[in-house]
Amino acid sequence: LKDNPNIEVKGATSLDFIYMAVAASPENPALQKQAARQAIGYAIDYDGIIRNLIGAAAVRPVSFLPVGVNGSTEELTRQIGFREDLPRARRLLAEAGLPDGFSFQLAYGNASIAGVSYQSLAQKIQADLARVGIRAELAPMDQVNMRTQYLGGRAQAVLTFWNPPAPENLLWAAATVDRVARRVHWDVPPDAPVRKVIASAAAERDLAKAAELWKQYQQMMVEQANHFVLIQPVYQVAVRKSVRSEE
Repeated sequence: LKDNPNIEVKGATSLDFIYMAVAASPENPALQKQAARQAIGYAIDYDGIIRNLIGAAAVRPVSFLPVGVNGSTEELTRQIGFREDLPRARRLLAEAGLPDGFSFQLAYGNASIAGVSYQSLAQKIQADLARVGIRAELAPMDQVNMRTQYLGGRAQAVLTFWNPPAPENLLWAAATVDRVARRVHWDVPPDAPVRKVIASAAAERDLAKAAELWKQYQQMMVEQANHFVLIQPVYQVAVRKSVRSEE
């Protein structure tokens, strides 16, 4: 449709995103090592996912704050977010005592979102990780079963999505250190630094100061390496140029 001179394609960046959650699973000693989880983050070809699986109609945030809210931009992702860096991934594996890599199970539902099937996304991630010796064992299943396993903290890793109830940073951030943290076996005590940063950012009325605090929160999320946001879709619609609104 983009080549049709009578059609105009309009797009808007959503606040939804598709992410991979990787748990510090008691069933997988490798995933309990922070450096091993970080290695996963640096072995993924994020640009290739966006370019080839969703036709470049997406952006990618640093972590759980979608691009477009205060403190989250594409430029910040380039500065502090995970990015494809295979030598770094291999160094992290060596640091974790796993120079030959490791295996983990990646569960996902037999479904699609934003025009992308979880199956295609899982296969792409599997191929990416294999380059550094990390073996993702794909476990497709009914979407309900996958969600049940994930919500109950019984999954090693899952591909899933997040839809915000409202555009409020605190709603995203608070979830990551409470119910979402429990799903990935991340114990976040009441006095944890990340909780203090979230509380300070949510209370700060100066937008510039708040943005800096939200940046600190996202840096902490990258360091923790339990959540890897892969796609934040740009939803598109085709409109005939002959269609005009009437006053």
